[in-house]
Amino acid sequence: MLVGAALVVTILVTAVQQAGGASASAPAASRPSAAAHGTRADDDAPDGSDDGDGAADPAGASSDATSDTAGTSGSGGSPDGARTPIYVHVVGAVVSPGLFPLAPGSRVVDALAAAHGFADGADTAGVNLARVLSDGEQLVVPRQGDAPASPATSGTAGAAGGGASPSAPVDINTATAEQLETLPRVGPSLAARIIAWRSAHGRFTRVADLGRVPGIGDRTLASLTPLVRV
Repeated sequence: MLVGAALVVTILVTAVQQAGGASASAPAASRPSAAAHGTRADDDAPDGSDDGDGAADPAGASSDATSDTAGTSGSGGSPDGARTPIYVHVVGAVVSPGLFPLAPGSRVVDALAAAHGFADGADTAGVNLARVLSDGEQLVVPRQGDAPASPATSGTAGAAGGGASPSAPVDINTATAEQLETLPRVGPSLAARIIAWRSAHGRFTRVADLGRVPGIGDRTLASLTPLVRV
C-alpha cells in the first residue's frame, strides 16, 4: 500500500515538473516573435525618417529657389547705366556763367540753377524756363535794356536758349570759336569740333560739309544753313 502511494506521489511530482518546464519554455518561444516585431519596427523607423527627409527637401528647394529669385531680382536693380550728360554754355546776366554738364532732358531752369540764378539786371521776361535744352547749346540771358536777339530758325528766341542769331552770315572758313558760338545750337565743344575739322581738311567747300563734323546732325545743319556761308 505504501509503495503504491509513493509511486503515485512520484508520478504527480514528475507531471508538475513537466508542466512547469512547458510553461517556462512558452515565453522563451514567444521572444523571437517579439524580437522579430522589434526588428520590423526598427526597419520601419528609417522609412519614417526617410519620409521626413523627403518632406524637408521640397522646403529646402523652395527656400533655395526663393533665395535665387531674390538674388536675381536684386542684381537686376537699376538699369543704370549712367547716361551721357549734355553740355550747355550759360552766358549773360547770370551769377556764375560757364559750361555746365546737365542730365539729358534738362530745361533752361536747370541750367540757370547750375549758374546760380539770374544776376542783378537780368531781363527775365524773355527767358523760357520750361524749354528743353540740347547738347552743345549756348544759353544767353539778356540784361535789361539789351536789344532783343533775332529769333533762331527753330522759332525760339536766341536769348531764350540758342545762341543769338548773327545779323550777317558767318563765314565758317574764317570764323573764330566765339563767332561760331553766336550760332544757334553751337556751344564751345561744337565750335571746337568745327574748327578742328576745318584745320584737318583745309576748308569747307560748301555749307553742307558742316554735316560731316561730329555732333552736327540733320536738324542742326538745317538750322545753321541759312546763317553761315563759305
